[in-house]
Amino acid sequence: MRNFQIQKIKLPTEGSWMQNILLIIGRVLAVTLFLLLCHSRLKAQQTAIYTDEIRLYNKGIELFEKEKYAAAQKQFDEYIQINHQAQNQINAIYYSAVCAMELFNGDAEWKLKQINTLYPENTKAKLAKFQLGKLYYRNKNNKQAVATLDGVETKYLTGPELKEYYFIYGYSLFKVERFEDAKKAFKPIKDEKSKYYDASNYYYGYVCYKSAAYDEALEHFGRVKYHKTFGPLSSVYIAQVYFVRKQYAQVITFCDTISNADVANDVAGIVGQSHYQLQHYPEAIPNLEKFMSAAPVVPSNNDYYMLGYCYAQNKQHEKAITQFLKVDANNDTIGPYVLYNLGNSYLALNNKTAARAAFESSYNADSTGSLAEPSLFFSAKVSDELNLQGIAMNRYVKLIDQYPDGAFTEEARANLGNILLHAKNYKEAIRILEGLKKPTKQDLTNLQRVSYYRAEELYLNNNYSEANELFKKVSADSYDLKMKGLAYFWIAEQDYRDLNFKSCVQNIQKFQATSEVKETRFYNQSFYNLGYAYLKQEQYSNAIEAFIAYEDKDKNATNPEVYTDAAIRIADCYFADKNYSKAIEYYSILVQKNLTGADYALYQKAMILGVLGRDEEKITALKTIEKNYPKSPYIDDAVFELADIYLKTENYSTAITAFQNIISNYPRSIYLRKSILNKALALFNLQKDEEALDDIKKLITNYPSSDEARAALPLVQTILVNQGKGEVYLDFIKVLPNVLISASTQDSIGYESAFKLYSDEKTDKASKAFGNYITRFPGGFFILKANYYKAECDYKLKKYDDALVCYEYVANQLRSEYSEKSARQSAVLLNMRKNYEKAYEYFSILERIASNKDNLQVSILGQMRTAAYMNKIDTAALASTKYLNSGIAQKDGIIEAQTYLGRYYMLHGKQDSALTAFNAVLKETKNIYGAEAKYTIALIQYNRKEYKAAQKTIFELNDKFSAFDSWVAKGFVLLADTYIKQNDLFQAKATLQSIIDNYDGQDILSQCKAKLNEIADMEKSQKQESQKQIEQRIKQSEK
Repeated sequence: MRNFQIQKIKLPTEGSWMQNILLIIGRVLAVTLFLLLCHSRLKAQQTAIYTDEIRLYNKGIELFEKEKYAAAQKQFDEYIQINHQAQNQINAIYYSAVCAMELFNGDAEWKLKQINTLYPENTKAKLAKFQLGKLYYRNKNNKQAVATLDGVETKYLTGPELKEYYFIYGYSLFKVERFEDAKKAFKPIKDEKSKYYDASNYYYGYVCYKSAAYDEALEHFGRVKYHKTFGPLSSVYIAQVYFVRKQYAQVITFCDTISNADVANDVAGIVGQSHYQLQHYPEAIPNLEKFMSAAPVVPSNNDYYMLGYCYAQNKQHEKAITQFLKVDANNDTIGPYVLYNLGNSYLALNNKTAARAAFESSYNADSTGSLAEPSLFFSAKVSDELNLQGIAMNRYVKLIDQYPDGAFTEEARANLGNILLHAKNYKEAIRILEGLKKPTKQDLTNLQRVSYYRAEELYLNNNYSEANELFKKVSADSYDLKMKGLAYFWIAEQDYRDLNFKSCVQNIQKFQATSEVKETRFYNQSFYNLGYAYLKQEQYSNAIEAFIAYEDKDKNATNPEVYTDAAIRIADCYFADKNYSKAIEYYSILVQKNLTGADYALYQKAMILGVLGRDEEKITALKTIEKNYPKSPYIDDAVFELADIYLKTENYSTAITAFQNIISNYPRSIYLRKSILNKALALFNLQKDEEALDDIKKLITNYPSSDEARAALPLVQTILVNQGKGEVYLDFIKVLPNVLISASTQDSIGYESAFKLYSDEKTDKASKAFGNYITRFPGGFFILKANYYKAECDYKLKKYDDALVCYEYVANQLRSEYSEKSARQSAVLLNMRKNYEKAYEYFSILERIASNKDNLQVSILGQMRTAAYMNKIDTAALASTKYLNSGIAQKDGIIEAQTYLGRYYMLHGKQDSALTAFNAVLKETKNIYGAEAKYTIALIQYNRKEYKAAQKTIFELNDKFSAFDSWVAKGFVLLADTYIKQNDLFQAKATLQSIIDNYDGQDILSQCKAKLNEIADMEKSQKQESQKQIEQRIKQSEK
């Protein structure tokens, strides 16, 4: 409304009062008239303006009702600008905001909110809140829609608005998963036919389905099952209700009526699951395949399991395995079932390795569930079939303990007993049998048997001490007399090694007295061993009897080397027993047949001929050795004997030549000093005194403590005295060490008294007496002998450290008859103390001075082994090559030598040569070297990417070398590596876990755990990649 201002009236100053009064009255009348006129005109103008405003407002309403919101909004906005009447203005603002909403204007939300803010008590504010809720609903801002619609007062809504309110409110509640509230919202409109009828019934039915109100769900889904939009999905949910109620046949029948292509995959899924539940596996397969192959479906663990199970039941095991492997086996609910059925499918395909891994994993996944017992049983059974006896035994024992009355327990007991009887993993078998709470007689019999086999195994692998303790346990039981008797055989072997020959004889006799052993391979051998035990005790008649008994029982000479050696020892015993004719008879047979040891036999025969005074025949025999056996270890013996005969028969010139032959050509011979002395004696007899003196001086200077130097002194005295040079002799002996004439008597008495104790076998006293001599006469004439015999005494007393000191002293002196044994014993004792570096040095010394094949063999083998212990692979290989080319190599040594060569070739990347070496080892042994060879062959195959071949070799390693846990464990780590290379992570994990469960070596366990972590990273990476592919698949399907 316009504002008018009335001007103030100006009063007169002077003049006639009346005139003024009249004038005033006139003016007042004029003004009054004017005012009346103006009021009339103003009222007419206001009426015209008001009429125009109403027209704008009404036009806006008309357009609004016709849903011409843009034009309507314009009318309302113009009306708002010119009208300030409160109610209509608020109405216009409300309708303008609704138009903005309908026109999707960006300020619609703000306008609706402003109405609630500025006019909270106005009716239109109540409606504006409803409209704001609609706006949020339309924009899919469900949380805001619910929050806004929660506050709408429905009494202000019209009938149509109320229906719309219930629907959008119910739908928004549905979307935010407030299902019970949504159900309440849909309830007022679900039964009345309206545009919300179908949707509200569908959502109401869904809410009922979610809350397991299946009758209501069926009713409301049934109302819309023919609806174009909601019908297909409603039909699917109807089928789901039947499925949940386990009405599987009805599901299949009902789904036959659904033809909509949009839900065909969902229908296939539920039909497939229904067939699965009805065990119609062939019918289930195509439906499940269709459902799972449809984009963008991402199959669940259950889907993969069901399809895999159907394949398995339909004997399509390869397809079954593919599906089972897609399931996350770590799923607590389904994991054990998947793994168990995976094991069955692998078993059906005869893939026992993978089957065992699956059963093992199934048990580990749920060790107390319904599948634990069968999983444990089949894990044990397949392990047994794979020759994994140790694992099989553990699993059977666990099954028996965990399920004493279980369905598989009886068969498990029978299988366990069978394994124990044929076990190759004897160590584990002993542990299990000793752990039985109530062992039967059969269990104790089995324990005695496997204990024997374990002891034999330990002995053959040079673990003599532990083996002997176990043999003694076996010999103490009488459950199996054969095992008891065999144990005595091996105890006797250890007695012989310990130089306890008397006990050795006794235990061999116990063995031979056991009738159950007479058909064993050891029975004949025992007579040979008995012969040696008697021989070492110088009981020659008994020894002869034993050796002859051996030859009588082995007339076919099944072991030619042993047979020949027995014949040699018979001859030696006759010789020692002075039955020379018999000795010559046996030696002659060996020579005539040119058997191994013929050179030795000929030498011994020559010695006997000498004893018999048949010097010419002796000379002939000795010359034959020199001629026919130039590389014989007895060649220097033969030459010396020839020289000695010439000396004794006064053929001095020939003797000198022969002795010089030894001095020049055999400087390491034990006859060197005697040859020098005897040559000097021959020269003296030819009156060549100066030459004789020169040789004696060399002898005394180089070997001052030797018996020969002592023996030479009278000859020096004779020569010089005869020459009238007695003073020269005295000067001569003054400069020689250890020649103290004044003390010589004490020296001799001290040594001889100690040696008498030694000869009387008073070993402890002798050791002390020799020790006193060494302390009192550190430079004494007998110092070398005293050290040697003290070492021998200490060794017998098992004072190995003391013995070593004296042996080393002797070995480090100039060559004597004691050097060879002292070097050998020093090497052996140092090796026992694991001082391999020094042991290697003494084995090398022994090689240089060895006078017989036995010591030569020991020396080279010792170098091989000590170098190997020090991990000096190149050095061990050199010694191995030397041994193999020595001509004295024996089976056990050859095996070791080939092993060290194989290691050398592997180190230097020569895998072909390594393969040759390790295959040679495998042909000869099943001991620890065989286990190493088998493993290394598998490693070579792995390096060559021959994974299947490597797997086969590893299984053979376990089968044939199961006693060697560390090599088997290493083999299974390698087996896991082959699986990783083949991307079979399931089997790789199962294999590594099996090692962790059954092996206790920390080095290998650490490797296993590290590899499991690597596999976990690989699986994580693969899963991420798979997820990316699924996401890409979904995106492509959405396009």
